[in-house]
Amino acid sequence: MFSFNSLHPGSPCPFRAYRRHLRHSVFTLLVMLCSTVLLLTGCKSDPDDPDYELNSNLIGTWRDYYDLIDPAGYDGYKITATRVEYDFGGFVGYGGTIQHVSNFTKDSGVIIFKYDTDAFDDGALIGKYNGIYYKELLSGVSVALTTATDSDYSSPATETLNAAKETFTAGNSGDYTGYWPTYSRHP
Repeated sequence: MFSFNSLHPGSPCPFRAYRRHLRHSVFTLLVMLCSTVLLLTGCKSDPDDPDYELNSNLIGTWRDYYDLIDPAGYDGYKITATRVEYDFGGFVGYGGTIQHVSNFTKDSGVIIFKYDTDAFDDGALIGKYNGIYYKELLSGVSVALTTATDSDYSSPATETLNAAKETFTAGNSGDYTGYWPTYSRHP
């Protein structure tokens, strides 16, 4: 015969275990759902985070041959692992943080940087992107360097890093370079 003991007061409820299991399952499902969302979306990266592998032989201070004749009349570049500066006769003409490097060959490429210093154009280029092309790199000795310029010697700086990557390429280097001075490593 059928027993109704579970319906009497004081006897265990058959649904109590089911509710506990249901609560645990819902909690587990929510944790798994949140974890999946975090894994799929990931953390947003800063659009200014650099993405490059700079040839370590470029790091240093580079000066033109006028430094030998008149140390006050030189021009040159200072390149660190994260920054480039163009130095003209002892003052920084412009500089910025390296954002991307395209290595065309083992001794040529372009360094794309974001201006944070601009003494030549009264700060008009700050926040924009430009390229410094290099070629004929002889490790620790010399390199030909030139900052990208238009045919009228104005800056072809771009508003975004993506535009700079599309503009300053190996194929376009002839459009933005003319004179390639050779610089020697300066101690």
